[in-house]
Amino acid sequence: MGTAHYELRTTRVPLSGAISRLEVFVSRMERRYECKSETMDADVKAGRARATQEVAKWLGEYHTLTRLRAAGNETGSITTPTS
Repeated sequence: MGTAHYELRTTRVPLSGAISRLEVFVSRMERRYECKSETMDADVKAGRARATQEVAKWLGEYHTLTRLRAAGNETGSITTPTS
């Protein structure tokens, strides 16, 4: 059986653009589930909600957004995959 080889390309995006994209995604998930990200995160950790693939992606993006926002008013760019 052959081994698949993947080439990962990256591109630099403005921090504000990454934050904006994540805000849109997180906001859509909060509307879909009628639940704030903080609440869903606590519910999953407490075992009150299942971490489905979709919920796991949502919370992963939420945590990334939180970290980027915590970076403050720093300017610059971050590197993200383009796949």
